[in-house]
Amino acid sequence: MSALRLSYFNLKLSLRPCFTFCAVFPKDFKMVKENLIQLWMANGLVTSRGNLQMEHVGNEVWNELNQRSFFQEVKSDFVELQNLQLGGKLHIKRLHKVSNEEDARKANLIGKKDLNRLYLSWGDYINSQVSSVDAERVLEALEPHSGLKSFGVQGYTGTQFPPWMRNTSILKGLVHIILYDCKNVRQLPLFGKLPCLTYLYVSGMKDLKYIDNDLHEPATEKAFTSLKKLTLSDLPNLERVLEAEGVEMLPQLLKLDITDVPKLALQSLPSVESLSVSGGNEELLKSFFYNNCNEEVASSSREISGNNLKSLCISKFAKLMELPVELSRLGALDNLKIAHCDEMESLSEHLLQGLRSLRTLAIHECGRFKSLSNGMRHLTCLETLEIYNCPQLVSLDNMNSLTSLRRLVLWESNENILDGIEGIPSLQKLKLFNFPSLKSLPDCLGAMTSLQVLDIYNFPKVKSLPDNFQQLQNLQSLRICGCPMLEKRCKRGIGEDWHKIAHIPQIELNFELQSDAEPTSSGEDDIATWMQVMSHVPTIDEDNLPAWAQYMKVLTINNPIIKEEKEWERVSKVLDYIRHKDFDSMIEDIDV
Repeated sequence: MSALRLSYFNLKLSLRPCFTFCAVFPKDFKMVKENLIQLWMANGLVTSRGNLQMEHVGNEVWNELNQRSFFQEVKSDFVELQNLQLGGKLHIKRLHKVSNEEDARKANLIGKKDLNRLYLSWGDYINSQVSSVDAERVLEALEPHSGLKSFGVQGYTGTQFPPWMRNTSILKGLVHIILYDCKNVRQLPLFGKLPCLTYLYVSGMKDLKYIDNDLHEPATEKAFTSLKKLTLSDLPNLERVLEAEGVEMLPQLLKLDITDVPKLALQSLPSVESLSVSGGNEELLKSFFYNNCNEEVASSSREISGNNLKSLCISKFAKLMELPVELSRLGALDNLKIAHCDEMESLSEHLLQGLRSLRTLAIHECGRFKSLSNGMRHLTCLETLEIYNCPQLVSLDNMNSLTSLRRLVLWESNENILDGIEGIPSLQKLKLFNFPSLKSLPDCLGAMTSLQVLDIYNFPKVKSLPDNFQQLQNLQSLRICGCPMLEKRCKRGIGEDWHKIAHIPQIELNFELQSDAEPTSSGEDDIATWMQVMSHVPTIDEDNLPAWAQYMKVLTINNPIIKEEKEWERVSKVLDYIRHKDFDSMIEDIDV
């Protein structure tokens, strides 16, 4: 202990809190370096310094503590792979620590014929000690057999992929491909020729211009003939999917997700049913809807390809003031979400009048959004409405005409918006989040006799339930959290408002069950609820670390399951989950 004390006091002051934090882990606990750094960040133990981001500062802290032998690195069993008869899935991590291609070749992946899923990771963080040449040699030595069904590469630092990845005879059976954060790669293999490929994910390549630059023959060839889902993310210079023009492509594409691809132009994609576009420019939107929803462009007015579109998400278009007029022709659209469109003020009646099949409408964080317009009365099929952080939206008009509305979510918006919930004829689920200044719940709440589920989160100034609350005889579930005065009055048997809610089968106050009913959700489901809550908060960065730190506090303190078990492994899994499009979570979902 004296040696430990001496080691502690010999540390720089900036290192001591991070070292002390590690005391929460039991002896011989195996941790992932990147997860520990994220925990340091979430608890405010490392901060940015000069031009260095927090991740880099945390990496420096780790390296210094590691050099002082405070951590013991788990030895790699990489070479032992050569003797293992592996089948199914193999994920090789920390390849940035392998600089010898001979060791990689000894893994003998080409001889493991029963392997059908292979994923290779170079790590989440910048590893300056790894040259692009070393990474290229290692990847070349890891050539697999030709029977793979799913393949992924993450954090690869090379500038090009090896020859075996450009050999279509080796990749011909691939169904899934994930290329994640391969920042230096400038050109992809000819994936457009793979006959079985149904899912392609490409992200984090700063110089990539085309997904496929092969010179396809327009008259006889099609590209990506089997692809059903395409995800493109963080590709600042991507211009087109194909370099060759006039080639038919993606005839079976159903789902298209685009995030931060500002230069991309989209051609006609008649089969797409789900489209999500985030962080682009208006030209991207215009090109898609012009080519897919415009009667003059379509082969005939009765064959507008955009009519296949069922789900549309438009996010982070800072200058977008209104949605393209062509959207009104999306007669089959079922789900519409608009988020982080700071200049958008309303949805026109003309637009909503054309969306008669719409069942879900979500407006998230549109700071100037003021009106849903009279067009709401046309949405007779609407079942779910979500409004999140739209402070200028002060009223919900024509809600009594929404005869199919079953679920309403209002989050952190103008308090006056709550007056609009009156008169919804068939509402069954109402979720109210984060109205910190509101002093009383609207009286109309007690008149919503069709309600079955009611969630009330973060109303710290609300003192009591409405007097007529006892009229909600159909209410099956009531959850209250972050409302200390209200929670006190609703305590089982002793609270002043208990008589108003005693008839409700399922009552939870701050995740604690108050009624005799069996819980309808496990601790993991409570986590899932908070995952949904925090899905509105961006990923971890310097601006919103306090929000994530509070979230970790909710998970480790407020949630009774984790509080009792103190399972840090579970918290680590949560950290992995909340990372934006985490590679591990993506490949976990793949089944072939």
